[in-house]
Amino acid sequence: MIVTRCKALRTNSFFHPPLSNHLKPNPSKSANDTSELAKALQTLRAPLRRGLGFGLVTNLLILMPTLYMLEVYGRVVNSRSSTTLLMLTILVIAAYIVLEVLEWVRASLLHSGARAIDAKLAPRLFEASFSHALKRIPGAPPNALGDWATLRNFLASPAMLGLLDAPFALLFILLVFLISPWLGSTALLGGLLLLGIGALTEKGTRRPLAEANRSAQEATHYANGVLRNAQAVEAMGMLDKVHALWNERQQKFLVQQAAASDQAGVGSAGSKLIQTLQSSLLLALGCWLTLQGDIDPAGGMMIVASVLGARALAPMAMVIGQWRSVVQAREARARLEQFLQALPAAQPAMPLPPPKGVLQCDNLSAVAPGTQTVLLRGVQCILQPGEILGIVGPSGAGKTTLARLLVGLWPATTGKVRLDGVDVFAWNKAELGPHIGFLSQA
Repeated sequence: MIVTRCKALRTNSFFHPPLSNHLKPNPSKSANDTSELAKALQTLRAPLRRGLGFGLVTNLLILMPTLYMLEVYGRVVNSRSSTTLLMLTILVIAAYIVLEVLEWVRASLLHSGARAIDAKLAPRLFEASFSHALKRIPGAPPNALGDWATLRNFLASPAMLGLLDAPFALLFILLVFLISPWLGSTALLGGLLLLGIGALTEKGTRRPLAEANRSAQEATHYANGVLRNAQAVEAMGMLDKVHALWNERQQKFLVQQAAASDQAGVGSAGSKLIQTLQSSLLLALGCWLTLQGDIDPAGGMMIVASVLGARALAPMAMVIGQWRSVVQAREARARLEQFLQALPAAQPAMPLPPPKGVLQCDNLSAVAPGTQTVLLRGVQCILQPGEILGIVGPSGAGKTTLARLLVGLWPATTGKVRLDGVDVFAWNKAELGPHIGFLSQA
């Protein structure tokens, strides 16, 4: 056995600053560049355009019950024609069927768009999560795949459909204005009140929901850490103490979640109240205008205005009612943006021939990833093919760190580990892996 001596193995204790210090966007990335997540979400543009087109038809078909009622009262009752009633009923049934089919098509478009994005993004998120675990960045591990599931589910949720229908609210308010400026102004006022409720709901829920999400992650991370060390906790009788510490984090999460839910509930109730009042107030105002002779004396227009006004508020009321999912999706997207920018995708490297085995450490120094703690300094050695290197030393001397550097798991702070003259850290591990063996102690 030929043993080559490596010198200057030095180590210090690990220091773990918060995770937020390490998951920061790449400063070299221009703020004007389209982010990786935004590029993936662009896949949804075509389904959204088609969904808007179908949405126009569905929003018009929603008015069919009102038109059916007006025709029955105004045409069938006066003419006493059973044939007219039958034809109108067949027509409205067909409209209902078309409406439901188009709603199913819209939901399917969003689901297929979300699946298309998932096919692009999920492998990348898995790779980035693996890279995060490999680098052992301190702090609670980010749940990138869970955040993506939250965002993906939102893309095909009722809240997303409500956002797609929101532009048609202006169309309905415009139609009410054409019936009567007074009725249109009332419908517009209801819409502005809903927007105000939405703004207040956003202000009241943003911080509690963000804090609740952070507390939930902390509680989960703490529980996972306890479970990994269950034998030590049990042996030292620490279960009651660690349960109390976990419960403290869990209760903080529950309190903040309850506060956010209360705020969202108030907003949802207020939006439903305004939507219900709008329909009745428009009907009452329309009746008064009919009595004044300002609109159709037959009374049909006041019913149409009431239905249109209520329909104009329906999308906004839907979004406010689902506001918690809106905020969760927004927070998940922000975390994913930060996560992907902090762990950029590896660039494809030029294929290299199989290594012959000349290993060189050139003035090698290293710190723990994400810290400034020096673990190794000034290591130098050369190994020819067939030579064997044995390293001994006390716990914490840097043996595991050196092993990670030799196989390219950690980057060197200074110097290089070269195999056949090639930087091991930059070598494609899928090519290098079959030629090396590595068994970590943890």
